[in-house]
Amino acid sequence: MNQEDGITIFDFDNCGNGPLILDVGYFCKQLFFIEADKEEYESKVKSFLEGYLQIRNLSDNELQLIPESGAAIFIFYLGVQAKRFDWSNIFYTENYLKMFVGRIKDWIDYHENKKITVNL
Repeated sequence: MNQEDGITIFDFDNCGNGPLILDVGYFCKQLFFIEADKEEYESKVKSFLEGYLQIRNLSDNELQLIPESGAAIFIFYLGVQAKRFDWSNIFYTENYLKMFVGRIKDWIDYHENKKITVNL
């Protein structure tokens, strides 16, 4: 397949420049909560990273920062929600914040002491 026949995917989520590891952390974080079977999650993350690394380089240090980058994205989005909070919004409640912070904790706890490895 040549370059002209390929598919290009654009992600304008935050419309800004930043470390690519934040995008990787975001994807892995989303997959973590979508995929209930954690063995399947691990398999999908491994496949994703192997494909990603064929196009873009990530250092071993960056790979080890995936849990922290995923948590950083969680916190960033919580900040966006807080800034855009409209007092008529019943969604942004104490229970919602507890759930959201609980998810950050679940994400970090799961990845604590895990070394992310990729075979190329």
